[in-house]
This record gives sequence, C-alpha cells and structure tokens, in this order.
Amino acid sequence: MKAAVVATGAVGSATAETPKVAGVTKALCLAERGGTCREIAHGGTADLRCAAPLSPTAGIRSGGSADLAGAALVRRVGQGRPGPV
Repeated sequence: MKAAVVATGAVGSATAETPKVAGVTKALCLAERGGTCREIAHGGTADLRCAAPLSPTAGIRSGGSADLAGAALVRRVGQGRPGPV
C-alpha cells in the first residue's frame, strides 16, 4: 500500500512515522507545496530514512501533488499552508 502525508511539519512527520513503523505501507510520500515548503518535506524524509533500520522497510520519498497518485491513503495534517500541494 502506498501512503502519503501532506503538510510535513512536526505533526505531519509524526503522522508519517506511524504507518512506517507499523509496517502497513510499502511506499510513503511526504508532500508539500512548492518553494521553500518542499525543503520541509525533504527534511522529514531524511529523518524517516535515518530511522529506517529500526522499523520495517518502506520506500520513503518527498514530493508534490503528482506523487500522491496511486496512494491508498492520503492524510493532510496540521493547520496546513494555503494553496495547492
């Protein structure tokens, strides 16, 4: 199952960790809208990859709205930032 989390600040990163640790997803995408917000998603992805040896294997990447395609679960968390993903 592919899962995606939109808005990857502190709450989004914690939300993304749950399906990864539980082993219920094979692919995980952290998404943000363009510009400097994408750097937040890249940082969250790097954090989750560092913890990867401690949990079941899942492909983890950051991206945007195009990367949400095919996800069985898409969760937008936190207050979110205005505008499209």
